[in-house]
Amino acid sequence: MAAAATLPMELIVDILSYLPVKCICRFKCVSKSWLAIIADSQLAKIHLSRSPPREKHLLVDKFLYSFDHLETGFGGGVVPAYPVMKKHTSGSVAVEVYESCNGLFCITPKTDVYLLFNPSTRESKKLPYFQPTYGNDLLSGFGFIESIDDYKFVKVLEGNTVHVFSLRNFSWKVVGCKFLFDTDRCIEFGVPLNGSRCVKHGIPFKGKLHWVLDKPDYRGRVIAAFDLVKEKFKTLSLPPGCFTCLSGIGVVGDCLCVFDIGKNVFWVMKKYGKKESWTQVSKSDLCKPIAPSCFLKNSDMVYVARYNSKWTFCYEEEGKKWKDYAVDGLGSYRVHRYVESVVSPNYK
Repeated sequence: MAAAATLPMELIVDILSYLPVKCICRFKCVSKSWLAIIADSQLAKIHLSRSPPREKHLLVDKFLYSFDHLETGFGGGVVPAYPVMKKHTSGSVAVEVYESCNGLFCITPKTDVYLLFNPSTRESKKLPYFQPTYGNDLLSGFGFIESIDDYKFVKVLEGNTVHVFSLRNFSWKVVGCKFLFDTDRCIEFGVPLNGSRCVKHGIPFKGKLHWVLDKPDYRGRVIAAFDLVKEKFKTLSLPPGCFTCLSGIGVVGDCLCVFDIGKNVFWVMKKYGKKESWTQVSKSDLCKPIAPSCFLKNSDMVYVARYNSKWTFCYEEEGKKWKDYAVDGLGSYRVHRYVESVVSPNYK
């Protein structure tokens, strides 16, 4: 490795950025200088900007498991999942998980404890405790803002109060914010695979957090988007005629989507913020409730499906064939999509 040590840092970063995450993690042991290079956020950004990152799923029960569709293959049947965190989990209660940004999760293994966690590198970091102001939690979420290069965790409380944590500053602040929505029938991730309602977690996309909420006095529904830069709410219109049937909101590919797992219909917003760009996709020919999850490299779609009282995955082959697979040892779990990355909880 002596010869490698003489290479310019820029060239080392460029070479590493083309490698799988597992390989990059192994190179942390080469030297302190390589460890510093890999820990730097510059490598994480370049690595994410290369060819489309590998998409995986985090399965949440009393522990956290990683599930890789490409590694598992698509022959159907029962397939394994691999534990990625046990150190911070008690095993007695389900871990609370917020949607990921660039492969980084915010998780709550127990009350009032928040961790940033990357399942690809197994790194974690505890957030400082915050003293909540008056009011119960209404909404919460974790997101990334590319324009200011920062990750933020948000808790919306009663009384128009929002607590915002900045990873770059590693501190909390309280902001006032007009909150003109009703959260009684809040729709967030919408695929509660343990059979219960999820906590009201927002979907991160385009530097905003998104929920489907009622207008005051239940005068219709909208997508409420909290801008993580301006730290204010704005609204996006839902597809026409879908107000009463929605069961979830998420991101598929590079588009925001809402879906109805009862009718196997989902709508994709092809141009963010443009009401007229909503496009409906129907999979009514499949005799099981499904929710869109992610694309494979060949543009085939992976879905989460309900079948014989158990949740499984299935994928579509060239829009025609379907294959199903269940996860070994897990009959009740929640699903969160993420991409492999070397983004560190110590992001700077």
